[in-house]
Amino acid sequence: MFLLFAISWAAFSDFLDGFLSRRLNSVSKFGRQFDQVADKVVTVYFFLLLYFNQEIHLWFIILFFAREMVILPGRALGLFSKDSNVLGKLKTILVYFFIIVIYLNMNFAFVAQEVFSAFKNMVQFTIIMVSLVSLYQSLLFPKKKYITHSTALMFGSGLYSSFLVKKMPGTITSLVFMAVFYLWKDIAFDIKLSIFAVALIAHFVLYKSFARWANEDDPSNYTLDEVLALMCFWLMPFNAGVIWILGFVLFRFYDILKPLGIRNLEKASALSPAMKVLADDLLAMVYTIISIYLFEKAFVF
Repeated sequence: MFLLFAISWAAFSDFLDGFLSRRLNSVSKFGRQFDQVADKVVTVYFFLLLYFNQEIHLWFIILFFAREMVILPGRALGLFSKDSNVLGKLKTILVYFFIIVIYLNMNFAFVAQEVFSAFKNMVQFTIIMVSLVSLYQSLLFPKKKYITHSTALMFGSGLYSSFLVKKMPGTITSLVFMAVFYLWKDIAFDIKLSIFAVALIAHFVLYKSFARWANEDDPSNYTLDEVLALMCFWLMPFNAGVIWILGFVLFRFYDILKPLGIRNLEKASALSPAMKVLADDLLAMVYTIISIYLFEKAFVF
């Protein structure tokens, strides 16, 4: 219980320190850098305790602290931005959340061990992926820019797949990633869920920059929303190749024609532009998955 209290207080005091320093306009160069070092010392201590209690994996500690050992001297030498970027702050929040939840479960065992192990694996993968992207941002954005033109272009276009042809960029991206996800369909569910979580974060971070570059509210070459929808299909326990082919066809049918209220989501004033772009694809995938399940009921695969 003492360790649970200690990490909870560390998380709260870290938040309070940042909040008060900004509110009182008392940010200093030393305080900003010392805060980052203090965060890392705290996480080193608690991660090592959790490792020796067999709660987290060695690979996670190695990858996590390899990133920290790169960025600390990099900031001192001026190779990286000295300020934490959005994903760096998200990484810190995820780390504190992860440690607190583990200690809560150790003390109160509110989740079955098998389920909790899958949850821990998912969060570990998510933290590592967010940490690596944050490192990439810190390297490229020394002038407090969160997203560069090339970053938004590369990831927003589905690793440039939407630029392969001038027509039907969404269909081409969907075809490419449907094939990739089919080849990787046997990856563990928690890894898939981690990749989906990071891609979802990337969508909300990248969309505004991509739309500004394209000078459109819904750029045709922005296809990360299609990729996210296909990831939902990837998370389902579909194995037969014919089901994946049917899934691709049905998804494109629902996404292009936008029946059954899908088109209304594009005009919903209550949704943000990034949410509008994503919501119609997610609903199209929901209809696709329902159709697949009905199809499987009629035919055995």
